[in-house]
Amino acid sequence: MKTTVLILNTLLGASFLCLTACDREKDLFIHVDPEEPISSLVYTLTPELGGPEVVLSWIDDDGPFGDDPVITGGNLIANQVYMGSLKLSLGTGDFPDNLTEEILEEADEHQFFFSSTLSDVQITYRDQDPDGNPIGIQNGLSTGASGNGTITITLLHLPDKYGKDVSDGVIANAGGDIDLEVVLPISIEWETWLECVWI
Repeated sequence: MKTTVLILNTLLGASFLCLTACDREKDLFIHVDPEEPISSLVYTLTPELGGPEVVLSWIDDDGPFGDDPVITGGNLIANQVYMGSLKLSLGTGDFPDNLTEEILEEADEHQFFFSSTLSDVQITYRDQDPDGNPIGIQNGLSTGASGNGTITITLLHLPDKYGKDVSDGVIANAGGDIDLEVVLPISIEWETWLECVWI
């Protein structure tokens, strides 16, 4: 009887040690590095017919658990076409990484999507990945009538670039994961012309 109890105790002890060792071994391989946050998005708009640049930006230097991002909107001219260019940074501190270059290196895995609360504002793609699908870092923005609204810029990772209308910027069919989504305020104004008064 004592021998049986001893054997059972030994087996139970061995099982416990095995389970503990397995858990410890498992813990050794579970290591998830916190992702560096995207710290800035700068959207530069240059009028095709000449004129001053408009720079919209979203800056979050202290990360998602710090202060709210600093958002800068801009004034655009009605009935104009702008050349748009996006620049993103990754990480916090004085020397964040240039994320734009990394996105271009993995262009087939990323795509920007644009929308606006102003129906007259249209944004089109002006760049392509190696497979001929859009990226969105280079784009064109056209304005219509005057008004106040916003532009939403969404960066997707691993979207289905061959989904229905995804190449035209339809995010609903793209799937993928959202890396960043920012909302930038804009104002569309009629250009003020100097009037000549003849006396």
